[in-house]
Amino acid sequence: DWYMAPSLEEAIEKAIKDTGLPRDEACDDPSEVSDDDMKRLKFTRDDGTKVTFQEELDSRLAVGAKTEMFASTEY
Repeated sequence: DWYMAPSLEEAIEKAIKDTGLPRDEACDDPSEVSDDDMKRLKFTRDDGTKVTFQEELDSRLAVGAKTEMFASTEY
């Protein structure tokens, strides 16, 4: 899963809160997504539109999103 947050630690804390799992189970090798990957990775919106992770992040920030799950491999 990918979380957007002001810091990596805040993203980890949100994942722990969301899942109820201990840190080592909630986060498998946590890391920040690089700027290059933000522009390369694709996000599929609910309507099927494909945008880059950066475009989706910018869209969410524009409406005031803070710390939340951003994307998941479970879908």
